[in-house]
Amino acid sequence: MNAPVHRITSRPHPISWSFSRSDCNIAEVESRAGKPVSSRRSNVADCNGKEKDYESGFHYYGARYYWGEILTSWLSVDPMVDKYPSMSPYNYCVWNPVKIVDPDGREINPVFGIDGVYKGCTTEGYTGAIVIYDGNDDFGALTAEELIETTSNCEKAASYYSREVSNKMKDQAKKQMYNHIFGTADGTLINESVFCSEDMTLIYNSNENSNWSTKMLNEGKDHFVLTATDKYIFGKGIVNGAPCYQGSYEATVENILSTVVSHEWYGHFINKYTNADHYKCYEASKESPYYSKTTERYKEFIEQRIVRYKNK
Repeated sequence: MNAPVHRITSRPHPISWSFSRSDCNIAEVESRAGKPVSSRRSNVADCNGKEKDYESGFHYYGARYYWGEILTSWLSVDPMVDKYPSMSPYNYCVWNPVKIVDPDGREINPVFGIDGVYKGCTTEGYTGAIVIYDGNDDFGALTAEELIETTSNCEKAASYYSREVSNKMKDQAKKQMYNHIFGTADGTLINESVFCSEDMTLIYNSNENSNWSTKMLNEGKDHFVLTATDKYIFGKGIVNGAPCYQGSYEATVENILSTVVSHEWYGHFINKYTNADHYKCYEASKESPYYSKTTERYKEFIEQRIVRYKNK
């Protein structure tokens, strides 16, 4: 006797899969964004402590259903899909579950400890300004602003990543934080090239003159060294004993990834752009899938650099 065939349809952007399960008697299951697969869910915690619907075999995460046995992906579109234009709306943990967690199928936020270890998520998503927090309070239901405000009088207060915070962190901690951010971009497609953070080795060196720099290994065939400095961070500083503003743009996920993925990796490593055509690296940043979410200061910086290097 043939096992029943089940078809799952996800909307918007319908995608369907056909499969057979000999241990299930349901003829058809439909999953729509915002609509439960089944009105009857088991209270038994299973995968990642989430409830499993044993009629369909899917796990309920709150915002979406997850199918780990076959697809290892969500069955409906990410409610926050507009924040991740370069990723499939069905991806789980931006295809990087080793480095990323997704507690409810919606978003993940870059909150790191002073040691550079990723700590969890607020409610905005893996987007915008980086938050540094060393406390132990649960912040999963808070926005970044709420986390910073509610801990402002605490010994271990949360704050946005800035020049001041950077100076308090060890180089190894900053390397760990940046590598985590780069890892979330794995799989990003730029033209016909797929970004892989393992193509590079990150070095942190505050004495480097530029914001970021790329050095090829093996004649740039399969690897390169990326040096980070944090000189790019816009904020208050001291020059010759006088307070002033320094840096080029804010430390946000999109600003960083637009530079590292599109300028350094795609421009210098993939296309081998040199000083003679350095402006093309900045043009690549402007065409980055992250560019629309970058800050106005970052966009101004890119436009200025394109003009500067074209006129050299």
